[in-house]
Amino acid sequence: MRRTYLGVALITLATLLLELLLTRIFSVTLSYHFAFMVISLALFGLGVSGVVLYLRPERYPEAQLSALLSRHSRRFAVTIVLSLLYVVNQTVGANADVLQVGHFGWQSFWQLSFLYCAASVPFYYGGMVVSLALYNLRERVATLYFFDLVGASLACLLLDPLLRLVGGESAVLLVAALAAAAAVVFGADVGRFKPQRISIWLLAGLLLLFGVNQFHAFARVGDVKDVHNNRLQFVKWNAFSRIEVQRLPKSPKHPPILTIDALARTDIYSLKNIERFNADKGISALVHVVRPRGSVLIIGPGGGIDVLSAIKNGHRDITLAEINPIILNDVMRGRYREYSGNLYGQPHVKANLAEGRNFVRRSARQFDVIQATLVDTWAATATGAFALTENHLYTVEAFEDYLQHLSPRGIVTMSRWTGVWSMEFVRLCSLARTALSRLGVEHPERHVFAASKLPLATILVKRTPFTNQELHALHEEARRREYGVLYSPVGGYARNPSSIVLGDRDVKSFYDSFPVDLRPVYDERPFFFYAVKPEHVISSLFKPGPIELNSSGTVILVALLGLVTLLVLAGIVVPLWVGKRAALAGRTGSKLRDLLYFVSIGVGFILIEIALLHRFSLHLGHPIHSLRVVLFALLISSGLGSLLSGRVQDRRRLVWQMGLAGGGVAALMLAYTFLLGPLVHAAIGWGFVTRVLIAVAVIVPAGLLMGMMLPTGIRLISARHQEIVPWAWGLNGAASVFGSVLAMVISIHLGFTVTLLSGGVLYLVAVLAGIRRSTT
Repeated sequence: MRRTYLGVALITLATLLLELLLTRIFSVTLSYHFAFMVISLALFGLGVSGVVLYLRPERYPEAQLSALLSRHSRRFAVTIVLSLLYVVNQTVGANADVLQVGHFGWQSFWQLSFLYCAASVPFYYGGMVVSLALYNLRERVATLYFFDLVGASLACLLLDPLLRLVGGESAVLLVAALAAAAAVVFGADVGRFKPQRISIWLLAGLLLLFGVNQFHAFARVGDVKDVHNNRLQFVKWNAFSRIEVQRLPKSPKHPPILTIDALARTDIYSLKNIERFNADKGISALVHVVRPRGSVLIIGPGGGIDVLSAIKNGHRDITLAEINPIILNDVMRGRYREYSGNLYGQPHVKANLAEGRNFVRRSARQFDVIQATLVDTWAATATGAFALTENHLYTVEAFEDYLQHLSPRGIVTMSRWTGVWSMEFVRLCSLARTALSRLGVEHPERHVFAASKLPLATILVKRTPFTNQELHALHEEARRREYGVLYSPVGGYARNPSSIVLGDRDVKSFYDSFPVDLRPVYDERPFFFYAVKPEHVISSLFKPGPIELNSSGTVILVALLGLVTLLVLAGIVVPLWVGKRAALAGRTGSKLRDLLYFVSIGVGFILIEIALLHRFSLHLGHPIHSLRVVLFALLISSGLGSLLSGRVQDRRRLVWQMGLAGGGVAALMLAYTFLLGPLVHAAIGWGFVTRVLIAVAVIVPAGLLMGMMLPTGIRLISARHQEIVPWAWGLNGAASVFGSVLAMVISIHLGFTVTLLSGGVLYLVAVLAGIRRSTT
């Protein structure tokens, strides 16, 4: 039995690692919007496995459990490799240009459908291993579920080291080897030499393939987006990006081009060329006209253009906050250190590995300039897509933090794409105005200046009003550089959306009438790049409109929801109904309440999981820290909850345990509604270890209670309606698929607090269904 527990832990470790690795790979090969579908891929495969087991139980006799577990583990390993080879060479035709109107047509939908089906096959076989174990070892479900969750939690710790050491594609090959190792573990109980020999040879072969791929890649991401393999000089992965550096063969004098996930790009600048460098290159340097000296904080310095500009303008106190360790350490202070003239290692340049918002909040310093230019990556983190679209750099509370860390003469300057309908920059203006008002500034229109040179625009924001001398210098520079003035306290501009937001007394009617959503966003719902108005969501799906790259994720999300609906109906619901609807006959109402219980906890768990991952992203400084801490703590505590639930044997006490656990989850989510937001906001500036401990203290009680619900429910339903246990398992998986999409829909439109509260309500629904069941 110990081998079975170990094998299940290896399979769930491999399953979650595969899920997280595919999220990264899809963000490179497709777009970060598509990466979100990996969560539903895994859950769909798990749900289908339960259905197949239910419809054909005679094919899976309990007497052959070890052999079956070993066989499906081998199939899991093989299909991982086949799926990898397909995924790295497939794309989905959708617009990936921030300056163009987005599109997602029927061709894209069918490409996505084929990709979804191909990538879900390994999850089916991994899910079959777990389903077989849970179905045949129902009496030990609490302990089995504990090992299931412990194995999955280890994936959170191994993901980043694996990606950094071997890269995304080779890491997937190692995951396949893990599945083969599980086959060897399960096969030790079979008692036959031939299957075990096959498992051992498969494990050896996969390890050999991994070694070959490290030195002569046969499985690697092909030419995608703006990156071509024959131009690459440098590639490295981590848990939230793939960083590439390439040279243009036809332009050897052009600086090396640094890209993130093959799309977001910047040149690498060199201090050696500072004499030839135009210090005013780019409108983002406008701030130096009025602040040529003083302390500067640059958030997201990337390839160093803002750093070089600050040095050329005479700044000798430059602080950098770069979130990506590959860019900071491997590129700018590593391989391209000499090329850049040690730009990031100058005595007056202090580079910090930190998320900008978090760094500002923790800093005790005040700066003369706080600068952020195009700080976003269009890259999915391992927590799923839309994780970086909720960029906490661009919220009202973030602007308050920046303004409060300015010196008396300080300026916040940010640059964004004007793009389609100028959405990004106009919303940036709305953040600045709202933050100034919330800080008690009576006339915020006197504290801002904005100018543009397509396709970029820059805003300058002060705690104190701009002086006439400063405004004269800015206007003169705009005239000399042929910048368009979008807004100035002294006029000199044509009326435009930015000037309305910054200068008009009442902008509500403008927000209401504008085609896209320009209203300011807050930490509670920090989707700065999402600009589709709630009332236009449906209409935007069926006709072209002013939807940029980031907002086009709505169309993709809804397309994914439609695809998931069709597949869940075809792969789970319809087969269950056609093949085993007779199992629902007799005491139908009681059985339907049983199924409602599992549907409710399936949706509820994923809603709470995703909401907590996003909520603690700001608290811990980055989504990858949220993944490591939140998901690990949630899975470990849920596993412990499952283990604790196994101590209760009496059926009546099981019902009480279920009621207290579900009710406790609902009560905790209600408490989080009032406490979590203020706690996260207050703790941003505290030490990292302290913030980790706070996150764990918040998560563990909820995880313990949620972990009790599934094994308790299986034990109760096994005693009452054993024939519908696979029904319940399949619908729980299907519900989780829908829940993963539903969580993002709720979060985007209503906020994380509502998502948490919705998860708590569903646990309360499960309790009511369970209590009714116990009294009929």
